[in-house]
Amino acid sequence: MVYQWLVMHPDLTRLVTIVGLVIVLLAPWLLDKDLAILSPTELGTDFVTKQWPNAAYIVQARQQWGEIPLWRTTALGGVPIPGNPSMLLAYPPYWLIFLFPIGWAFTFYFALHLVWAGWGIYGLARRALRLSPGAALLAALSFALSAKVVAHLGGGHIDAIAALAWLPWLWWAVDGLARRPRWLSTMGAAVAVAVQAVTHLPTLWLSALVTGCWGLYVRLADRAPGTSRRWLQSGLAGVGALAIALGLSAAQLWPMLELLPFSTRSALTLSEAGRYALPVPLLVGLVLPTALAFPEWVTYIGVVALALAPASWLARNSSRGWRFFVALVILGTVFSLGCATPLYPALFRVLPGMNWVRVPSRMMFLVQLAWALLAGMGWDAVRQANLRRIPALVGWWTVLALLSAVGALWSHWFPGILAVPISSVIVAIITLTVLVGQSRVRVAQPYTLVALAALVVFETVALAPQFIARGRISAFAVPTRAVNFLASQPGLFRVYSPRGLVSLAQAVTYGLETADGNDPFQFDHYVRWMNAASGCDLETYAVSVPACAGNEVDPAAYLRAQPDRVLLGVGNVRYVVTNHVLDQWLPLVWQSDSVRVYENPAALPRAFVAPAIAVETDDAAALTMLRSHNPTEMATVTHAPGYALLSGTSFHAAQVLNRQPNHIEVQANGPGWLVLSEVWAPSWRASVDGVQTEVYRTDVAFCGLPLSEGSHTVTLTYAPIGWAWGRWVSLSVMVITAMVTVAVLWDRHRSISTGAARK
Repeated sequence: MVYQWLVMHPDLTRLVTIVGLVIVLLAPWLLDKDLAILSPTELGTDFVTKQWPNAAYIVQARQQWGEIPLWRTTALGGVPIPGNPSMLLAYPPYWLIFLFPIGWAFTFYFALHLVWAGWGIYGLARRALRLSPGAALLAALSFALSAKVVAHLGGGHIDAIAALAWLPWLWWAVDGLARRPRWLSTMGAAVAVAVQAVTHLPTLWLSALVTGCWGLYVRLADRAPGTSRRWLQSGLAGVGALAIALGLSAAQLWPMLELLPFSTRSALTLSEAGRYALPVPLLVGLVLPTALAFPEWVTYIGVVALALAPASWLARNSSRGWRFFVALVILGTVFSLGCATPLYPALFRVLPGMNWVRVPSRMMFLVQLAWALLAGMGWDAVRQANLRRIPALVGWWTVLALLSAVGALWSHWFPGILAVPISSVIVAIITLTVLVGQSRVRVAQPYTLVALAALVVFETVALAPQFIARGRISAFAVPTRAVNFLASQPGLFRVYSPRGLVSLAQAVTYGLETADGNDPFQFDHYVRWMNAASGCDLETYAVSVPACAGNEVDPAAYLRAQPDRVLLGVGNVRYVVTNHVLDQWLPLVWQSDSVRVYENPAALPRAFVAPAIAVETDDAAALTMLRSHNPTEMATVTHAPGYALLSGTSFHAAQVLNRQPNHIEVQANGPGWLVLSEVWAPSWRASVDGVQTEVYRTDVAFCGLPLSEGSHTVTLTYAPIGWAWGRWVSLSVMVITAMVTVAVLWDRHRSISTGAARK
């Protein structure tokens, strides 16, 4: 009876199978709320350095203050949350952090997106490419459970995984728009674009590039009468989908547009944008797992996909889009090599937005998708062909098994280059046996599909320890002795560590604030100030701020950097934590083994009043002036108020009365210029004794405003207009489109029911 039900519902059966197999992969983490998915290598993971601390900060702030924080105070002198591409506050699945322990919430989040990616590939393969249920299942598993995707789980890339999960749905919707535009395909494209815009813009850029080419490919292949009309319909539907997508993603895109002019990402050079291109020697990783677990350079396709994809040649004339997917595999792989070939530099010069991609090797996501769909096509070809007449294909399977065996031996003899486990050899041999056995019959045997699906999962589970590991959430923020010392010091102050000895997780947990940090989205003016204050001589983009603090550009650069105590003092940096000696820095106030804590005698209060200002529109000149003139005597501003200012008589500290993530209240005496060492952003709003006042960029990176004579209460509020209005725009568009979609589905159901009744 069960077998009969499975035969009658093949699609539903396979969708449930995808859910079950994802659970098998992630079961250890789903069963233990204190476990987190981490990277097993020393390369680290965004989960620890960024995602868990960000989520913990948001949850803690909401619990403590009863509101969603819009400004993160714990690193980089302050960082915006709405509009920041590395924070997913506008993405509903991210809100799982408010419902469950953060580690388990992210594991569940990953599981949902792997299932969604698998379902999307299944639907794309079945409906758009007309593959059989078995072929669609193999394609779905080859993509959603690929080494590439699993490696990004270990990398903690919750943003890229979310965007990736929606990629096949976007492709499916674009196919519908190109062939026969309908409301559901328009809505599907709009939602997929909106989600990718909210979660990971680089993936959206690549998705738009490739799926746009697919739409053109489908339209150009249309030779039926009325082609011009269908071109017009597809174009109008595409414009409509884009308009809806902009509305749905307004909560993220609107505040991002406010921040974009001040971001370092807007001015990346070709070399900076292509830094993480796939090295040419790592192309061997397409067919054999390599020892390097860096997610961006993991490209392994998987034995089953490698075995079946070449077989799609047999169905090249009957399979939809076969030539397109082959071209995507070739051109996408070349693109991922970055500046090693002319393709990426040429596209960088002619296509807008290429500097946002920054990691050319992420094109391998789409290459993996193409391999998976070609594998599905290959399965349909294999189960219909007499392979005894095609010895070249059987020969390729044999070579593949031999390559796996040689790779395993090489991994044993020369560790550190390849990492081919014996399980991959076993999978290759069994795959070869199953496919050769299939070639002896013209009708596919049920056990063959089951065996191939099981082999995909078995290889993924066997390879998983190379890419993902188990880590205890409780161990993330264990304080070092240096952290305990710093947490015991009174007052508001910041800490700077040339090598990140105070992590963001520790800062969030123990109430510390750091001047350095790790965030892909950075303010250009803060990076200029931090590079100068830290003595960093690397004038290039890096995820870490300053660039010398990480291994991304020059691992030894921090040893050359001599921090500038005066500039650090402007940023309220009272302590510098290092694991090397700073001869110029006295006093040394704490030491344990090689870790030293120096106190900055030039540290200024978090808020103070400078007696005068100097207008410097050039940040380099402003930094020079701050070095040559005592910051307690004069502050620099990018532009002055259009009215006369009263000069103060002396420098004096201001009192921070209340400080929350979105609000700061200060008591200060004028006349003079109030300087608050909170990073300036265009969405800071201020009032002095209830009167609205402009907030000026002061001392290159911070906030400042004029004070008249007397005692004043100054309130600064971080209130992005884009967030205030964008979230309501997104909600309104969501409600309207949901109502229209329900009406369309109801009308379709009624039409089907009426037609059936007439028959």
